[in-house]
Amino acid sequence: MSSTKPPTQRDVARYAGVSTATVSYILSGRRDRANPVTEQTRERVLSAVRTLGYQRNHAARSLRRQRTEFVAVVYRPPSSPWGERLVDQLHEAARGQGYSVIVLPAGPDDRTGNVLRVLREQYVDGALMLPNHSVPDSELAALAQHGLALVVYDDETPPAGFDVVRQDQTAACHAAVSHLVDSGRRRIAYLGHGQPGEPPEDDLRFAAYRTVLADRGLERDDSLVRAAADSRSAAYQAATAMLSRPDRPDAIFSGSDRGALAAIWAAIRLGLRVPDDVAVVGVGNTDEGAVVSPALTSVGTPRFDFTAVVDRLFERIHQPGTGTVLHQPWELIVRQST
Repeated sequence: MSSTKPPTQRDVARYAGVSTATVSYILSGRRDRANPVTEQTRERVLSAVRTLGYQRNHAARSLRRQRTEFVAVVYRPPSSPWGERLVDQLHEAARGQGYSVIVLPAGPDDRTGNVLRVLREQYVDGALMLPNHSVPDSELAALAQHGLALVVYDDETPPAGFDVVRQDQTAACHAAVSHLVDSGRRRIAYLGHGQPGEPPEDDLRFAAYRTVLADRGLERDDSLVRAAADSRSAAYQAATAMLSRPDRPDAIFSGSDRGALAAIWAAIRLGLRVPDDVAVVGVGNTDEGAVVSPALTSVGTPRFDFTAVVDRLFERIHQPGTGTVLHQPWELIVRQST
């Protein structure tokens, strides 16, 4: 049996003719030095790594640095275009910090338990918690108390050792449903999140829908309320069924652009005109919604720029704080579908 020891960073440095600090910097993936290394030096080090067969020992490095150099994104499936853009920007920032990103799906099932195990056992140094992440406030506070950097998207959770991002969903969704009523719509259907065949989840979007109808004196027809916003096919089927009725709705408010676009396709397939016969509003302000015909009226963040949120996560990893509130308010973007 061979007793040859595996190569070390010192061996790589000697072979490439550079310092061990330069080897460590290059292998970390970081590019944040005041005097960055040249591409020739970078390639010389990487060539030495390949020639010597050097492999980084992440466990030993984490133990030595007291950092895992991983951050997590916790999200509720299905993913959304704005969430995917946030993850892209997190990857870009993480690369510059020498970090990697893991994406963890959570929900009302046992997946949230798996997410909590990863966070409690500190497999990561920090986490971005996207809306509807299903982790209780008490758990978030406990995680922060044990040193985990957290940035949490939630309109109601108070900052408790972690930072919170407010989107003001209620005000934006209230404006969306009010816009439909103001344009003369009286039978407004709702496509919400949740399992098809069950009542939609009682989230901020559904609450805004109910509140506006009640405030405007409009009767809510529960047969026009479906859990279908998470799936294009479910939304298409639900919209087709509702729009085929003699007493069809004259507007549809969907908890996602995904569901709203499917509702538009259903209406067009039935020979209905959007917005003349039925107006449609979604949630998300996705690129797809902006380029279809008719372009989709939607509520969401007007710009997919999450630099401040991503930067705050890494700030908290390096410099813990007591928790503050950041604002990325949603807006109503009126287009041709209403």
